[in-house]
Amino acid sequence: MPLSSESYSEQFVESLDSELAEVARNHPYLGVSPVKVRQSLNAYRNVLRKYHSSIKALHDNLGSGIKVCSKLSELIDQIIKHLFTVVNIDEKKKTGLAVIALGGYGRNELNPYSDVDLLFLIEENSGSFYDNVIGAMIQFLWDMNLNVGHSTRNLNECIEAAKDDTYLATSLLEARFLTGDEVLWQGFRDMYIARLRNSTGLNLAMQKIEERNARLEQYNRTVQIHTPNVKESPGGLRDIHAARWILMLTGKGSSLRDLYTLGILYEYEIPAYEEDFDFLLRVRNAMHFTAGKKSDVLEHLNLPEIAKNLKYKGKKTEPTEKFMRKYYMSAGRVYRLTNHIVGRFLKQFETPKKQHIKSDLSGFVWSGKKVDFPPFVKDSLQDHPGLLLKIFAFAGEKGLEISERATAIIERNLYSLEEDLPANPDVRAEFYVLINMQKGLGKSFRLMHEHGVLTKLIPEFSKISWHYQYDFYHAYTTDEHSIRVVENLEKMALGTISKMPELTEIMTDVTARGALYIAGLLHDIGKGGGKAHSVRGERIATHALERLGFDERTIDLVRFLIREHLLMTHISQRRDMDDEDIINDFIKRVGSTGRLRMLTLLTFADLLALSEEALTEWKKALLINLYHKTMVYLEKGFEKLITKSGKDIIKRVLRVRRDSVSERKVRDHLKLLPEQYIRITKPSSISAHIIGIECMKLTGVWASFRHMNDVSSLTIITKDYQRALSDICGTITSSDISIIGAQVFTRDDGIIIDTFLVVDENDNSLIDPDTQKTFKKNLRRVISGEVDVIDLIQTHINRWKRRKRKVIYTQPRVKIHNDISSNYTVIDVFAMDYTGLLYDISSVLASFNIDIHTAKIGTDEDQVADAFYARKRAGGKIEDNETLKKITKKLIEELGKA
Repeated sequence: MPLSSESYSEQFVESLDSELAEVARNHPYLGVSPVKVRQSLNAYRNVLRKYHSSIKALHDNLGSGIKVCSKLSELIDQIIKHLFTVVNIDEKKKTGLAVIALGGYGRNELNPYSDVDLLFLIEENSGSFYDNVIGAMIQFLWDMNLNVGHSTRNLNECIEAAKDDTYLATSLLEARFLTGDEVLWQGFRDMYIARLRNSTGLNLAMQKIEERNARLEQYNRTVQIHTPNVKESPGGLRDIHAARWILMLTGKGSSLRDLYTLGILYEYEIPAYEEDFDFLLRVRNAMHFTAGKKSDVLEHLNLPEIAKNLKYKGKKTEPTEKFMRKYYMSAGRVYRLTNHIVGRFLKQFETPKKQHIKSDLSGFVWSGKKVDFPPFVKDSLQDHPGLLLKIFAFAGEKGLEISERATAIIERNLYSLEEDLPANPDVRAEFYVLINMQKGLGKSFRLMHEHGVLTKLIPEFSKISWHYQYDFYHAYTTDEHSIRVVENLEKMALGTISKMPELTEIMTDVTARGALYIAGLLHDIGKGGGKAHSVRGERIATHALERLGFDERTIDLVRFLIREHLLMTHISQRRDMDDEDIINDFIKRVGSTGRLRMLTLLTFADLLALSEEALTEWKKALLINLYHKTMVYLEKGFEKLITKSGKDIIKRVLRVRRDSVSERKVRDHLKLLPEQYIRITKPSSISAHIIGIECMKLTGVWASFRHMNDVSSLTIITKDYQRALSDICGTITSSDISIIGAQVFTRDDGIIIDTFLVVDENDNSLIDPDTQKTFKKNLRRVISGEVDVIDLIQTHINRWKRRKRKVIYTQPRVKIHNDISSNYTVIDVFAMDYTGLLYDISSVLASFNIDIHTAKIGTDEDQVADAFYARKRAGGKIEDNETLKKITKKLIEELGKA
């Protein structure tokens, strides 16, 4: 059916009515056998599907959201009108009963699979007179597979119910007559509107504003969450509904255009508000059509299909990221304008209060929670451009918002001020003051961004504004994440960062806090342009800071922090921190204790701003360990400590005394192991290993769990064989235990001492005693050859196959380095996580006669990012190019099977 002609609406209704009438003639619904009822329903369903498909075609052909919703509403309208004539054959029942559309359906904003909310309005004292007609209509609509919400009430019951049900109250406000007794409906409508014209309407408006505030709090009052609800989130459809309800309940209008007529919004803002409304409806339509059901949350895994449905183009994740950027921009504008509308409405009810003048005579005035420019600022900031920043510094420090008058002045001046605003001496001076504030900088940046000043000052920031990254790793858009980093740094300075007082201690020794805050704001400025964003961000930030007139020393410090802001995470999670080469290289890149402190704080602030789950206790411990270890080396000298540490630990080990561990056994044990084992293993652990070796000689394998400092370690001792590590990894996995780190040592006599850092399947660091017992039993069976580890892994997979996992498939990657460590080849593996991953990797390496010395198990974005320090079983690094190519190919093949 062609959908583009001007007369489509009339043709749509006429054609639909004609087909419905034909079905009624050929397939009667009432008074026939069950078989014929099913035939009738099938015929009606075919008509519904046909017209529903034609509306989908309208959507697919870039039809507007408003038009598609209107057509869907019209489709259901005609079906209900037709149904009323079919089931209501008693003339007496055609009066005293009105069928009314409520909710989104009542607003003509019905999305493809939204609920069809109906009110059956009946006259007073009618009792059950209309029950059979209403029951037949509801049953028919359910049989048509429509999601129907319904209620039956008389006039007084509607009024009473609306007193306690604000949803019903606003639904009745926007209700629409469909069919039946229109006089009955109009009488109720007049009575209800008259009731709202007194204080009832204002009270309801206040209640809806309170509901909005509660809803916004659920989403932390931010648009930029990773999985927004297109209906309920800040800037969603509910915000536009709230604006419209305020207009209607105050009797001042009913359309968005009235917001300009009443002077609430500027004329140029109305088309944008309407465009955003249409976009949100179109997005919700796409969500419904792609899911084939009602859907309001922009679920991560569904985004590519939704972006495709909305005709966004590009490679890989580009369509998704373009779509989400548009969503956040639209939602952000809706949120801002709705806040303005609500604020203007509430202002008329404010009790006049004495304004407080700032004691330092800056002139800013504030009343309640909002700050305004000094009275001498009437309209222009041309003579006082520094005030453009100063008001945000003041608001941030005092925890205030920007008043409506100040907002209007900012918006009028933002684009009329000189083009090169960052070069203005007053603006520069105020920016320097701002970034060195004692508190409130994060809020100042947030307000500046909301009002468009931040991107005016730092135009490069616009490239990461509303920038969405399609992964599970980032909970916020890049601009929101960056501001949260600054807020986290500020909390560290104020001592309010949760459960991490050591960060506040580190911050007390940081003097160049302004540079640290700027680095926090700009650390991801290079995103949106592909990989290597740190290097690109360093270059971009340099231009921005030069434009703002920063001195060379500050720029150099900020460049360092941006360039290296991922370094500590990389080393702590993916490199062996006991490798002398790694620590020595890290020290050279950091250079000083001051830079180490700042980089540590920025790293923590960055992780805390990613998501609630990003900074685990284990990652925290790794970073703190790296910080303290490096600080000692920087303060006392790297080479001296490396030489001293090994000798010192040997002396301490020899002082360990237990009944079953003699001095001779300690010396013999240490002679069979490399110096690194002596240097990094605690004396108590060495003693336990010696005892474990004696036990292993009797049982074939020894395993021990130990919980300390929010992590569990699992030590396994057995005799070495080619697939020993892969068998151990497979047994650990099949016992519902996850490995997050591993250290492997092999004595010269062929006994292996493998220590794993582990958590359970829910990422809890304490392993349940029953799980420990099951693992030890399975390990003995695997080592003895009683059971094949493959069978255990398969049983584990079958047990958990119904578990839903949030996974975005990415092609596995393998990088092999021979220039990182002097003694080992480092193999980096990036792959989608799955059960048995470590078993597969260790099996592949074992097939090449390669031993794993250290395994660092981590995450990089949504992928597993594992690093293996390996060497040939016969000794030495793996340096043959052909062998390296074969290893890479085999690993990718094996991991690709997942």
